[in-house]
Amino acid sequence: MLSNAYPLFQEQIGSVKEANQIFLSVQGQMGQFAEKLEHVTASISQLDQSQGVLADAMTNVSAVAEESSATSEEVASLSTEQLSISEGLVRLSEKLDAVSRDLKASLSQFQIN
Repeated sequence: MLSNAYPLFQEQIGSVKEANQIFLSVQGQMGQFAEKLEHVTASISQLDQSQGVLADAMTNVSAVAEESSATSEEVASLSTEQLSISEGLVRLSEKLDAVSRDLKASLSQFQIN
């Protein structure tokens, strides 16, 4: 009877060794998976930092654009004001010319002896 059980024990020992190899393989694959998961986590962290840097850069670009727009509006306002002053100077020059002609005409009536 013991001789009949021996092959069965041998078969069971083989099955246990095979199961052990499967568990070792699964353990190795889980280790690789955990390592890859750490790499993915590190990549996500780097991506998060990059998004933060990008958000800061976009905020700075927006601020510069607003500042540039305000400067452009100020330059446009100054240009309009300068145009208005120039037009006023032209009108004043025309008035001075008319006064000068009137004065010349008035002076021409007097004769110096």
